[in-house]
Amino acid sequence: MLEDPKVAMGSGDEIQIYSRLGFADEYPEITAMLSEVTLSNEQFSNLMDRLNEQDESDYDQLIKSFLEDNPDIYEF
Repeated sequence: MLEDPKVAMGSGDEIQIYSRLGFADEYPEITAMLSEVTLSNEQFSNLMDRLNEQDESDYDQLIKSFLEDNPDIYEF
């Protein structure tokens, strides 16, 4: 990683979560859970590598496997 004291490359990346109108009211527990998920750079890179290596039809199992391997990103 290069130092960027003037923040020329921006302040960092974020994952934005979007849903349909009313989702947060219908599913407050899921909304709260998603707002608490935090990934380290290593975890995010690992997840992206996994996603890029799989067909979209395998995403459900891929995400389950990722969460099992990274239980520290959430607390239920």
